[in-house]
Amino acid sequence: MIKKISNFIEIGDIVIKLSKIMNQRHISIYEMSVLCNIKYDIIKKYYYGDITMLSIETLTTFCYVLNCNVSDLLEYRSVDTIVHQ
Repeated sequence: MIKKISNFIEIGDIVIKLSKIMNQRHISIYEMSVLCNIKYDIIKKYYYGDITMLSIETLTTFCYVLNCNVSDLLEYRSVDTIVHQ
């Protein structure tokens, strides 16, 4: 079903799961920065989910370095999921 967004409706959230993958693989923010050749502050924002605009190039780099898929890095959580947590 296709939904239309009206003003002031909560649509859910995208969760960045980079920290989970990095922790599982024992990769520090500094090490990820070196591996990806991306500034430490950028990696830190993705790690803590403090990023507001996602870069396709950055996500592609993460996938390459971590040998994973975008779906491993990002998760959509609907309003219902967020409310019931």
